[in-house]
Amino acid sequence: MTGLTRAFASQTRGFLGRRGWLAVALVFGAAATSCGDPTPTAPAAVGAPQASLIGDILARWLLLDSCASLPTATVTQTVGRAGGVIVVGPDTLSIPRGALSQPVTIRASLPAGYFINIVVFQPTGLKFHKPASLTMGYSNCSLLRDWDLRIAQVTDDLKIIEYLRSTNDKDKKTVTGEVRHFSNYAVAW
Repeated sequence: MTGLTRAFASQTRGFLGRRGWLAVALVFGAAATSCGDPTPTAPAAVGAPQASLIGDILARWLLLDSCASLPTATVTQTVGRAGGVIVVGPDTLSIPRGALSQPVTIRASLPAGYFINIVVFQPTGLKFHKPASLTMGYSNCSLLRDWDLRIAQVTDDLKIIEYLRSTNDKDKKTVTGEVRHFSNYAVAW
């Protein structure tokens, strides 16, 4: 023992006693030996969201997650004052005449690895003078109930920002909403 340790031990011997010091030594010994192994003990990282049988509503923030993954697709198209229609996978964006004041190159994509129906539009934040119409298909989804679906604006990590005013066509398995600006959009409960 060093002088400082001996002095501390003699001052606290009455407080802890011999058994107390033994307990302290065991705790520090266990802590020292447990920190020696550099092997990670945390669970392995997970990839993209996986499908669930019951649509884990709370965990997915009400996104429709019982869908087969769609193939990755990207469409780039320039749309101007006359408006236009962009189709990517089962999704269709209809931009009315006068919604844009000048030609804009638009990119619509279905990202890989998701078990929800999501479409990403760029340039991010593009605003329309008149609302565009987005129709998203969900025929690749298995629904356990007759849900009233709608389109949600979502963040990159799939948190719902807001719901679009939407109409669900259960016969065609499509949901249509009014888009006023570009963002990420997904089919939701």
